[in-house]
Amino acid sequence: KCSKFADADAKLNILIVDDEIEYSELVKRMIKSLDASSQTIECITTTMASEALKTIGTHNIDLTICDLDLRGQQLNGFDVSRRMREMGYRGDICLHSHLNNTQYYRKAIQAGAGMFLPKPLSVPHASKLIEQAFIQAELRYNQNNANKKSKTKNTTNNQGGEAMELASKRSDNSKERQTIILVED
Repeated sequence: KCSKFADADAKLNILIVDDEIEYSELVKRMIKSLDASSQTIECITTTMASEALKTIGTHNIDLTICDLDLRGQQLNGFDVSRRMREMGYRGDICLHSHLNNTQYYRKAIQAGAGMFLPKPLSVPHASKLIEQAFIQAELRYNQNNANKKSKTKNTTNNQGGEAMELASKRSDNSKERQTIILVED
């Protein structure tokens, strides 16, 4: 487990979006069974795309597992993924479906998802998703701490007459930020 989750209050937050309630609950139970301490993973389920987008705006979600075919709704999984990225969501997104067509893999990546997996979600796939989500959550946590420290250091350095330049690179595929700090004497 990563350092973020050393705190008793810190959890890996997973959002499961599927129009089939029974399937969502099955995935939730599977994920919870992989959580040895039963305290580091929190699962939120919803059947509605609109509710998923609201949840992203109100919760700190680390991983979203979203069905591609959300029957009877205006949005499908591609739309949800795209909108989540437009909202600034930086967590992992896994789209999955019973429809196992290779064109969906490309479309999932183009929509901002990190992966596309077949349904039903297997235990090895779920385990790998959780492992990856822990790693990504730790990277985001460390990046946020580095950004906070650099802001403090930037204020201190500017008062001391040293110049500091902050540059950010944006990866088009992952939407993650990498901060480079250059200090001149």
